[in-house]
Amino acid sequence: MAGPRSEPPTRPSFGDGARERGGVILVVDDDPSLRRMVRTSLDRAGHQVIEAAGGREAIDTLEQEKVDLILLDVTMPDVDGIEVCTEIRRTRGSLELPIIFLTGSDDRNTRLWCKAVGGDEFLGKPLDEAELLIRVGNLLRMRRLHRRLKRTNAELERRLIERPDVTDGELRERLARVQEREERVEAELERILGRAAASLTLRRRGGAVDRTSAFAELVAELAGLDDTTCDRVRRASALRDVGMLSVPDDVLDKPGSLDDTERAVMERHADAGAWILADSTLPVLALAGSIARSHHERWDGSGYPEGLAGKAIPLEGRIVAIADALDAMLSERPHRPARELSDALRELADGAGDAFDPNLLLALLEAEDRVRAVDARFRPRDP
Repeated sequence: MAGPRSEPPTRPSFGDGARERGGVILVVDDDPSLRRMVRTSLDRAGHQVIEAAGGREAIDTLEQEKVDLILLDVTMPDVDGIEVCTEIRRTRGSLELPIIFLTGSDDRNTRLWCKAVGGDEFLGKPLDEAELLIRVGNLLRMRRLHRRLKRTNAELERRLIERPDVTDGELRERLARVQEREERVEAELERILGRAAASLTLRRRGGAVDRTSAFAELVAELAGLDDTTCDRVRRASALRDVGMLSVPDDVLDKPGSLDDTERAVMERHADAGAWILADSTLPVLALAGSIARSHHERWDGSGYPEGLAGKAIPLEGRIVAIADALDAMLSERPHRPARELSDALRELADGAGDAFDPNLLLALLEAEDRVRAVDARFRPRDP
């Protein structure tokens, strides 16, 4: 007869006291001997340790515990570290939850993907204890400084608003100066990232970044969005595939069709692009991050990276999906010539209800004259 079933061990819960002494660190690795070694080192340094033997357990742990930093193995039997990091970065940025990848591989593409999905540091196996403690300490210190800065800024804003000696006019003037500085920073970042995206488009011999953006602005107008939002959609759409910068050359430049593994690598560029643009408080870049992640979703739920369907896909993603597809059809490819506009519009119509938002697509098809006017702006002129 089987004996009484034992209850699972209770997971320790760490409060603010642990964070004052060190940090609460989640160690994720399927090798128990490595976890023991890391725990011993971190315990001695004043940190508190939670262990997980695989990726799924790590994700479950994060739903229950407040963690300050993760040590994450790349290769695990259930859910690998790349997928775990991708899932985490959907909701938490590097300054909120730093991630150090543990890897025994020197493969450049592996390390590139770890950075692309939001990893902050690498530690090679076998681990060096001094390097482990230095990197953990540095990232925790940066996290604390960030949290302190956010609290300080919030307090300064509160004091500024509450100061009785500051008139409404002075307050508006100060806020206007802050907004002006933010707009300058936004414009500079947009230029840098836009040039990177344009360089990638030229390298891939793809469509025209400006034409895609113009189509996106037109669809946004037809969707009834205001002028400011339409302009932001135009500017943000230029950064839609900035995550392609993280795709290895052998996948990006492959002349034929991709196999399943290569396609999975290619599809991760959506999360990589969103990570590059993540956590921005600048409106255009925040919008670009949403577009980067969502414009490969499909209306019927068969897209990526999240398999969203219908109106669960952000409106900006649905808009740029149509603009991107139309531009691709009008662009020459190594394996086919550019399509005529009428043929491209018919092909788009065939995808209504499957790939694209049918209402947005219908509005575009009914505005064919405006579509032709946009396309004509980017056609080479006869000499």
